[in-house]
Amino acid sequence: MSKYDPKNATELTVGMRGKLEKDAFELVGRAHVASRGGGHWNEWRAVFASGREGWLAEAAARFYLMFEAPLLDVDVPPPGALVNTRWVIGERDSARRVATYGDVAPLDQEARDYRYVDLSGQGGRVGTVDYGDAHPRTFVGRKVTLAELSLAPAREPVYGKVALGAKPDSELVVGGSVSVKGDPHKLIATVVRSAPDDDPEDEDLDDPRFSWLEHLLYRKGHGLSWLVELPDEYRVVEQVEAGAVEIRDGAARYAGVTWKKTHSGLARTDGAWGALPWVPRIGEESTAIDYENKDRGLSVEQNQREVAWAVSTPLDEDEVVYAPEHPTKGRPPVRK
Repeated sequence: MSKYDPKNATELTVGMRGKLEKDAFELVGRAHVASRGGGHWNEWRAVFASGREGWLAEAAARFYLMFEAPLLDVDVPPPGALVNTRWVIGERDSARRVATYGDVAPLDQEARDYRYVDLSGQGGRVGTVDYGDAHPRTFVGRKVTLAELSLAPAREPVYGKVALGAKPDSELVVGGSVSVKGDPHKLIATVVRSAPDDDPEDEDLDDPRFSWLEHLLYRKGHGLSWLVELPDEYRVVEQVEAGAVEIRDGAARYAGVTWKKTHSGLARTDGAWGALPWVPRIGEESTAIDYENKDRGLSVEQNQREVAWAVSTPLDEDEVVYAPEHPTKGRPPVRK
């Protein structure tokens, strides 16, 4: 596994200028943060022409613009818990600022470990409580896109390379190009996952498991996305904010419809290959629950640190086209 280098783990650069509606801003500095759970992200200090100051969080090529708000005391509830009927705890962990660039607080003041709680609210709102100072601070905002902020990616982010655990068995190989519904992406990593098989074909196995692959794709200007490869189909995955989902009578309510619970168990990470914006832990397990509505799936994975929701949609066989990084002459693209 290569050492994670924070210098180039970003799409942006110090000094870039953008605009939120009619208020221009400049990215004057960046702090690179590593969590105890293995996550890496960037916190950009944005100074606006109007005089206000915000923070642009860049986490796995997703962006959240937040401003300081009145303090919320949410130190106790675990991930998934409801706070003040308005917020759901998305993540609770500790982190360390490992590098700074430009005009941000020096590391000698900010390098110590600090605790944080990430929040997810209704209507797409997000928030975080930072316990790094003597007085905790709360920041509230929403998810944004670079296009919405009149920013363009300056480069492809470079993440830490890994080659751990079980190798993926797939025609899709890291480094190749994957077209999803006509949009080109670069396949930068593949994660091997598994869970207990409720209906194994071989009943003599001591530990029958169902395995699948999660391919991490990058598209310039659109960030990262997931393509799940199952034995008989591909599914495109979209992250869902925890605050947008309501559990009622064993079913999930999301996007105005009810999703029926179909399966629950422990999902395990068995392998990780390629470049990832976090440090994977082989063998780590999380509680997973699957719901469905027609042919779409809604799933949640939760451990002691975080809860993550996602919607998956099946793709037709001609909607995924793969081209290897170094194609062999005469070899056709792969279609599932």
